[in-house]
Amino acid sequence: MALVNGANLRRVSEIYERITEIKNKYSEKQIGLFTKALEILGELHERQTKDWLGQLTGVASLTENKDGQVFTPEYIAQLMSELVNTTSNIQETVSDPCCGTGALLLGHIARVREKDNKQSIRMHAIDLDRTALLCTFIQCGLHGVNGVFIVGNTLTNEVYETFYSAPIYH
Repeated sequence: MALVNGANLRRVSEIYERITEIKNKYSEKQIGLFTKALEILGELHERQTKDWLGQLTGVASLTENKDGQVFTPEYIAQLMSELVNTTSNIQETVSDPCCGTGALLLGHIARVREKDNKQSIRMHAIDLDRTALLCTFIQCGLHGVNGVFIVGNTLTNEVYETFYSAPIYH
């Protein structure tokens, strides 16, 4: 999954240049395995909305995991989504100022979709850890959620990189 969608068209040449640079480091067989892994991730998200990449990055220690970084357990994400008073608005905006790999946001997506599959959700997610933020961006994108995803420091309002997602209609 490239980080290019309708919302990122201004950066398309920059993003494809980076994709080509990364792609050249791997064999065709390895690229095939990455493609298969993304396909499996998509299938998992079709079956159940949860933080699959968070579980994977935790097991593989892929995130920076420094400065006391702790990711939200799934049962906490489910509890928080049940406690939030959601309405049947046409569109709802949810913000997570330290989103990690997206467990809380994905828990909310699952809860809203249980109630009303047609409701539009817009996300505003920030995290200091780029890898964790990209996990959130990818997983929310797989669920057709639009929003702004920022690699940055919520406490100092520093923004290092911004990704935009556009809703996908299936």
